[in-house]
Amino acid sequence: MRSAALTSLALAATVVLAPAATAAAPTSLTTSASLARDASQPLWQAAVTLTGTLTGVGTGAKITFTTKWDNGPLCEAVTDARGVARCTAGITSEVTLVRIQFSGENGYLATFAGSAGHPAAQTPGSAKWATR
Repeated sequence: MRSAALTSLALAATVVLAPAATAAAPTSLTTSASLARDASQPLWQAAVTLTGTLTGVGTGAKITFTTKWDNGPLCEAVTDARGVARCTAGITSEVTLVRIQFSGENGYLATFAGSAGHPAAQTPGSAKWATR
C-alpha cells in the first residue's frame, strides 16, 4: 500500500511540475497589389502583382491569394528571407478586373494557413493601378 501511495505522489508531482505549453508566436500579414496592362491587349486584360509580407514566420511560408467574392484562386507564393511573397496573376475577365479594385465584399484575400507555432492569418486588400 505504501508503494502505491508513493507512486501516486510521484505522478502528481510530475503533473504539477510539467512546463506550461508555449504560446504561438504572433503572426502579422500585410498585403499590397498593383495592376498593369499591355496597351496592345483588350482593355479588360491586365496583370495583378500581389505581395504579402509575413512577420514572425521566416522563409518558405506559403501565402495564397484569392478573390474575395467567390474565393477564386489568383496565385500563391512562398516567403523569402525578408518574409515577402510575390506572385502575378493574369486577369482576363472584366468582372474580375473591376471587382479586384474595390474593398468590402470585393477585392482579394491574402491567406497564410498557419504552421507549427504560428497561427493562421488572413488580410483583405484591393489592387491599384501602377503609376509610371
